[in-house]
Amino acid sequence: MGPSFLALHILPTGPIHAVWGMIAANAVHAVLVTVYLPDEENGMSSSQSDARREQVTRLVEEGGYVAKVPVTLIYESDDPTSWGPYLSADDALKLDEVRRALRRGDIAAAARHGEIFALA
Repeated sequence: MGPSFLALHILPTGPIHAVWGMIAANAVHAVLVTVYLPDEENGMSSSQSDARREQVTRLVEEGGYVAKVPVTLIYESDDPTSWGPYLSADDALKLDEVRRALRRGDIAAAARHGEIFALA
C-alpha cells in the first residue's frame, strides 16, 4: 500500500472526512477509500477515539519563512497495513492557517501556532 491522507471537507451540513490512498508512492492518481462523518466533539470517528497519539512537529514553508508547528498524529492501530497516521481536523486547519498567514506576510498570526524562521 502506498501513501494515504485524510481530507476534511466542510459542507453546509457540517464536516465530512474522506480517506484517499495511492497504490504506490510514485502513483499519479489517488483512490477514494472511504468517507465518514467525524465525531462532532473531537473531529474523529468513533474508532479513532481509542487510537494512539504522538506529538510531532510539522514544518510549513511559505513566502521565505518556515514555521515549526506542533501537531498530533493519530494512529488507529500499530498494524503496518492500517490507514494512518492522521491529523485531527483542528491540526489540519491550523497548518492551513499558518500557511495562509505566511503567504500574506502576517508573521504574528503564524507565530500564534509555532516558531517562525526567516529563510536566508
